[in-house]
Amino acid sequence: MNAQAHIAKLPRVSSIDIAVAAFVLWLMVDDLLLQGREFELFAYLRLVALLLCYVGVRLLRCRAVIVLGAVAVWTLVEVTVALLQLGSIIESNHLLYGMTGTFGNPGPLGGFVAMGIVVMAGLMATMRSKVAVAALAVLTSLTAVVLVCADSRAGWLATTVGIAYLFGRYIARAWRRIPIWGKCVALVVSAGVLVAAYFYKEKSANGRLLIWRTTIDMIADSPLTGHGSGSHAEQYMYYQAKHFEANPESPLADRAGVVDRSFNDLLRVWSEGGLVALLIVVFIVCHIDWRAKRWQHTVNAAMLSMATFAMFSYPSYLLPFQLAFAALLGCAASGRHGGGKCKTAVAALALAACAGTLVYCQCRVSDADAQLQELIAGREVHIDTDTEEAICATPRLLSTYATYAATHGDVEILELAARKSPSPDLLCDLAVYNAAAGDHANAESWLHTAHYMVPGKIRPQYELYRLYVAEGDTTRARMVVKNVTGNSIDAKSSAALRMIGEMKRFYENTTE
Repeated sequence: MNAQAHIAKLPRVSSIDIAVAAFVLWLMVDDLLLQGREFELFAYLRLVALLLCYVGVRLLRCRAVIVLGAVAVWTLVEVTVALLQLGSIIESNHLLYGMTGTFGNPGPLGGFVAMGIVVMAGLMATMRSKVAVAALAVLTSLTAVVLVCADSRAGWLATTVGIAYLFGRYIARAWRRIPIWGKCVALVVSAGVLVAAYFYKEKSANGRLLIWRTTIDMIADSPLTGHGSGSHAEQYMYYQAKHFEANPESPLADRAGVVDRSFNDLLRVWSEGGLVALLIVVFIVCHIDWRAKRWQHTVNAAMLSMATFAMFSYPSYLLPFQLAFAALLGCAASGRHGGGKCKTAVAALALAACAGTLVYCQCRVSDADAQLQELIAGREVHIDTDTEEAICATPRLLSTYATYAATHGDVEILELAARKSPSPDLLCDLAVYNAAAGDHANAESWLHTAHYMVPGKIRPQYELYRLYVAEGDTTRARMVVKNVTGNSIDAKSSAALRMIGEMKRFYENTTE
């Protein structure tokens, strides 16, 4: 067989293929050359795995059917786990919520089952077997129960948008038959539902507004190139501190918390990858064949559902969503450029390499976790560079590492954690060690930043009060106490009440 015949068998390169390659290349160039960030292999391995998933799906035969079936099965796994948690048969992954699926809280569970409902509805609309349709109808109903119990407004909206797109032709026909007054009523009801959704969890909604507002500040500082991959978690809390320092009377101060996610993936892309990355994403969206039919139409509906959820949550941080998006995008890239016979062997190799990369990442995380547990248990363990890299790329492990450092006086680890995943408590720990070393100026700076990160948190003010007392500065110590007692400070825990009690006694027993 000649070379031309071989080439004819390969899928043609689509505009989305080129855009995906450009996106990955830009992230690397932006990080390593423009931002001057160090090359961290572990941080790029998951990106490589997702790229392999995209390539593997792109080369698969019957790719849309396989991917939609995989998403449906994965959704049913989440539904099964969630229902077992709801029945108290197995424990959830969060102390405050009884149902989380395999995720850390109910929010992502709601987003994933929303996408799953859209996929299963699309499968029902496409299948001809009455038995298969009936079985899917029952499973979709169970999934809808989990969606409601997840209590995720973003998940509900994602389901609505996905279903509306999936059955858009029928909805459009019905809409044309409705009289003008009926359309007005429908629009008013829809607006009322959106307003009610806001007030249903007003505090949560305001928290998102604060996060988006602060993320826009990050974007404004580097709109073209962003701050680099993973920079949102590293820099957000410092930007939030700047915001409240400049706006001490902000009505959103009581909604401030420790944040490492943007709750809007489009803003995350812009803040980390800059305008270039954002334009590539917009290019990809514009070049998806949104007029596709049958299986491809369901693929697009699932992607639209995930995109809607991504505007109010953080699916780009979670591996199940990442893999689902890479696979669905691989299907979408074949919408207009499906020519050529796919290479199943190459596809299988790419998908196997994807799975192998993810297993390798998980093994490194598990090994790092085991070493941390030994370190906490008091055994002599050397945390090498590779292990530290895995720890820094895993927020849960980094938090454990910082807690260990705070109790053992390892300031270098605390400073590393303050760069990678800052929080008010972490900065307070750094301030305590700086004060013990006699560096009161630096300690005061850390505590001021910690206070403005989360203005309603008591510990930064308490440590600042102790710092002034140690310096013999009664006047400023009393000013801190007066500020604490005169403002809304979170004092629900026994530790917080103890701190406030100590500060009040000091204030009553001293004079300026």
